[in-house]
Amino acid sequence: MPVNVPIAGPALARGLKNEFMNTWKLRTEDMERRLGSFFRGGIPSTQYAELYGYWEPPLFPSRRPWGEGVESKPFRARNFEVINHSFTSSVEWYKHQRLFDQLGDLPRMAQRAGKNFATLNERVALQIITGATDSSLLSTAPNAPDGVGLWSATDSTGGSRFSVTGGNILTGSGVATPASILTDLYAGTARMAEFQDPNGQPANDPSILDGPMTVLYGVGNNMVFRQAFIERFHAIGANTAQSNAAVSNLILDSGQSIRLVASSRITDDDWFIFADDMDVKPLFGQVAQPLEEHYSDESNSDRARDLKIEGLTFESILGFGVNLPLGAVKVNN
Repeated sequence: MPVNVPIAGPALARGLKNEFMNTWKLRTEDMERRLGSFFRGGIPSTQYAELYGYWEPPLFPSRRPWGEGVESKPFRARNFEVINHSFTSSVEWYKHQRLFDQLGDLPRMAQRAGKNFATLNERVALQIITGATDSSLLSTAPNAPDGVGLWSATDSTGGSRFSVTGGNILTGSGVATPASILTDLYAGTARMAEFQDPNGQPANDPSILDGPMTVLYGVGNNMVFRQAFIERFHAIGANTAQSNAAVSNLILDSGQSIRLVASSRITDDDWFIFADDMDVKPLFGQVAQPLEEHYSDESNSDRARDLKIEGLTFESILGFGVNLPLGAVKVNN
């Protein structure tokens, strides 16, 4: 007579841990590629709250009239704090499921949990980018070092952010046509080139206009964005003048690299431009504790003994912050 041999709890836990970790690793690598233009993760952290700082640029050279003193000013620094948080996920099963799990549901559940954990950086990054409220992530979005959020028309003193009217928020032309999107792309990159440092000098090199860019937008607008940046010719509609037929794609003709990233976490018509060549990414993540797992069964858990529930708990301690967003513009529609 056939006999079902139950899988030992620790052996099952090892198998599920491997399913979780392998899936998490693969999905995390994929997420890092998607976010790489505007998010840098993995910065080591050793404290509950890390203090970051940077120096403001020194004076530019200026003409000194004969007989007059040398103009000088002390270096100024800004600092900001990033707090770490515990993020957890668990895979649990009843002790007796080890006997009856004929279909392999538990390994699939572990794979799904690993896949979900790998979305953490993306979920937090998009929470900050879109200004969404999500109590399971950050309670409030962090400010940039200049005292305001990632997107702002003004700085903390009420003046124009980066000395440009509108700051790093651009009023968009809508997303009805590829032409509208291209118009806003060029306006957005021009806005980046207009940003000024505290000395009234350009904060970005003008070559930023020609460098590679990442465009982040909602999946609901995927067709029009692909038309704007990927299709060689823009199709004409019934109301379009025939003289506009077969108009070539300005981006493709220019050779500029535009990477499109569509996200289902963006549900409106706003979209975002990020300069890929910026050394300092607008968003970053720090790691105080890499991903760890904890196994519980009747040998170490009162809950397991009382309820016959075994499980794996995964935890990582992370923090998320915003740098000065000199290479980022929001197109507000």
